[in-house]
Amino acid sequence: MKVLVLVNPRAGNNLGEVWLNRLDRAFRTGQCGTEEWTVEPTQVGDLRTQLASRTSCVDRVIIVGGDGTVSGVLNAMTSLRIKVPAGIIPLGTGNDLARSLGLPTGRPWSLAEVMAYIRSDRTVPLDLWSINGTLTFNNYLSVGLDAQVVRGFSRIRRWIQKHPFWGRRGIYFSVYLMVWLAHLGGRVPQGSTLIWMNEGGSLQKRTLSRVRVVSLTNTPYYAAGALMDPEAQMGDGLFEITLFPHMRAYAEMMAMRIPHLAGKGIQMRWWRVRAKEAELRLGRPTSVQADGEDITDSVSEDPILRISPSARLQILLLPEDRG
Repeated sequence: MKVLVLVNPRAGNNLGEVWLNRLDRAFRTGQCGTEEWTVEPTQVGDLRTQLASRTSCVDRVIIVGGDGTVSGVLNAMTSLRIKVPAGIIPLGTGNDLARSLGLPTGRPWSLAEVMAYIRSDRTVPLDLWSINGTLTFNNYLSVGLDAQVVRGFSRIRRWIQKHPFWGRRGIYFSVYLMVWLAHLGGRVPQGSTLIWMNEGGSLQKRTLSRVRVVSLTNTPYYAAGALMDPEAQMGDGLFEITLFPHMRAYAEMMAMRIPHLAGKGIQMRWWRVRAKEAELRLGRPTSVQADGEDITDSVSEDPILRISPSARLQILLLPEDRG
């Protein structure tokens, strides 16, 4: 089996660099068995070219990084029509897709766990959704308060990644909190309209008035571990649209990071529909985030966000006998 491992060296406050060296050393010293490995750092901004030159005879693509790295690689695989199974070794802050897949996210993986995972024959389908025919998302897309926070924090995060000392958990959280407080008044632009095709194929429409956040989600988890919708399925050809009209509902969603609260069924009180396609017609240009990354500049020229099916990939699950 031929395995391509793409590692984001900056993920996990540069923990990716450690994994890059560790996996490369394991391959070179024969600890990986009979598999043929190619271990490389991700080429930021040029993942499509990187994949195009490496995946002609690959049986697995393993992504080591956070949700943004995973989304970028899956987007490149989709554009190149690469259909081999993809696996995720989570190193990010959110790790929402990994969490939705039941992968360990709260501790480092052992090399033995990585080997067993790569050799697993269990997969699950994952839908990818097109954003205006140019980008994709696999976890979620949102407009409103949290998208504005993501945009405000993105530049600071890039600086922190270059200065690991400031990436300590406490400092990281404090900076994020300050950015969040600075955007506390954020809302979906007044005059925005949501149009969606429901499960039965009928078009529905809703005007968004004084809405704090509109979230389009494909996985159960959102915003670094909040259980958004326990019933969400990643490969059913549908995504969920949830509206948060006021801060109380949004605060409830953020509290879904607490397992005890997440199991109370509070999520069922929020306005939510399932959709096959959607258009979000924005009242004015605003921040947009997808899979935890700021994509505002990539979609700012079009006041309409068109969401439609893009692809369905197979994602590796842990082997059943993992112990």
